[in-house]
This record gives sequence, structure tokens and C-alpha cells, in this order.
Amino acid sequence: MTEPMYVARARVEKVDRALRRGHLESGPTIDFGVHGPIKKMYKLDALEDHPLPIDYVVAATGGCMLGTLSGGLAARGLDLSGDDITADVEGHHEMRDGGIVLSRIVVNYKLRIPAAQRETVDRLLAKHQEKCPTAQSLRGAVDVSWTAEIEEK
Repeated sequence: MTEPMYVARARVEKVDRALRRGHLESGPTIDFGVHGPIKKMYKLDALEDHPLPIDYVVAATGGCMLGTLSGGLAARGLDLSGDDITADVEGHHEMRDGGIVLSRIVVNYKLRIPAAQRETVDRLLAKHQEKCPTAQSLRGAVDVSWTAEIEEK
């Protein structure tokens, strides 16, 4: 096995019955627990809603995909920000062998670009997923895909 180029570290503590708190080495603290159908499935309705740990995986995948796309565009002279480049991300879960499994993540981009840059954007969209470290890390376990609504201005 090769030496890692980066090691992510966190300390996680149990706060109460289903609430966990993660302290990332890089500084942020995140809470996670249960909500929605998962909460109902495990009969934890009385507990306060908190994001599931897997919700962060879904958001992180969207964040990495958006960052990869945005960085590639900026390198080609198209530095989008704010409402000109956003992503709505969905994590689809299914039951497998009695357990809940994240099976698919869909990143839905909304882009507003200069009409003259359309070809550049299309080329980059076609290959950006293969450059995204998070999408590549999930490959083989979770189907990651994307769509794009592009408005030319």
C-alpha cells in the first residue's frame, strides 16, 4: 500500500441517544443524527431532527463536483460565482439485505454563462466528474451522475 498524500481526521462523540458530534481536525464541528424516513423506520420519532451522516456525504459529493467544475471553468477564463453556478444534489437510498444503502447521487447544475463560452462549458462538463476526487472515491459503490440546466446570457 502506498503512503497517503492526505489523511482526514475527526473525533466523534455521542451527545445523546441518536445525536453524534464530529470535530473535524480542520476546525468545523458538525452534528448528525436521524430525520425523516430513517427516524420513522427506527421508531425514533420523539428525537430532534438532525442531518444523517450520509447527508454530509451527499452534500460533500455535490460540493466537490461543483468545485471541480468551477475550478476547471476558472482555469479557462470563466470564473462563475453566486447564482451563476449552483448545484442541487440528491442522494437516493434503497433497502438492500435489510439495510439502507446510498445507491445514487445526482448533481443538478444550474449555470448562467456567456453564450460565447457554451462549447467550453459543454467540453468541461463532459469530463469534470472523472477529475472529482470525491466522485472517484465513490466509484463502484455509489452511482454518481449529473445534469445541467444552462442559461446563456
